[in-house]
Amino acid sequence: MKRSVFPSWSAPLCALLMLAACQSRPDRINSGAAGDAPPEKPAADGPTVAESSQQLAGRFLPIVGGVWLNADYLDRVGRTRSPRRALADMPGGAHAPTALLLNPAERQADTLQFLLGIDNHEGMTATLLFRPGLGTTTLPVRISTNEPGMSHTLRYQLLGQDTLLVLNSYTRRGKLLRTNTYRKAAIPRGKAPELDYGTQWMLRQRLFAGRYRGVDSLARPYSVRFDATGQVSGLPGARTYAVQYDFTGPYLNLDYLTLNAASKQPRQLTYRFHGDTLRLYRVQEDTSTFELRPGALRYTLIRQR
Repeated sequence: MKRSVFPSWSAPLCALLMLAACQSRPDRINSGAAGDAPPEKPAADGPTVAESSQQLAGRFLPIVGGVWLNADYLDRVGRTRSPRRALADMPGGAHAPTALLLNPAERQADTLQFLLGIDNHEGMTATLLFRPGLGTTTLPVRISTNEPGMSHTLRYQLLGQDTLLVLNSYTRRGKLLRTNTYRKAAIPRGKAPELDYGTQWMLRQRLFAGRYRGVDSLARPYSVRFDATGQVSGLPGARTYAVQYDFTGPYLNLDYLTLNAASKQPRQLTYRFHGDTLRLYRVQEDTSTFELRPGALRYTLIRQR
């Protein structure tokens, strides 16, 4: 079942005047790049003593619990410096599987329902099954799709200090149809995994986190710091920032930041990177096309290495 799982507070306020409904999407998971992990076959990956569901859950959950973002999407964000462009370029287009949310607290007996985020806008429910038979690092997954006879598996792969999750889909005859690989977001210890928090952290870390020096449009000097946690210092009147990553709907045709998103007066600034230079622009809303336009240049900031 699909549902909206991503927050809408970051859209410009003018969009709230629109009566727009999300288009229903077919329950289909499109292919993503295989990323860093090779494909697997739905067979045992080595001899192992059969484990109970309780044992499997106890071993898997500390590893797989959390927020995971599609590795191909993150690589594209890093190359393009644009979440909007990265999403548009993903294999599968509007149906790209971009995120996973697995909360260990949602486990019930030998199953764990989790969210599979689609195109950073919608989500469908999937079920991880704590059942032996597929090897030491792989579990079966049940996903309701319109492709009868398909099967799915979720495998974790430890690479030094890094961990990957690999979601594979197979045809009725067991042929590997598609592979999507995911990287884990940092979540503070003791905090329940949240899809928006994990997604924001990963995008902030790859795009903005660091110290900058620069000037505003009047050539006044500024020293600015962006943290992956969402804190910002040095920009007048700004304490927090959020990266827009959902581009489905009106006024969502540009990459932009929202400053003080949880306040009564949030502000949007669109941005462009060129090497170590970050330029922040005012945002203008075109009510005739329901699109955003870059406004006047507000800040020119250079990352300090």
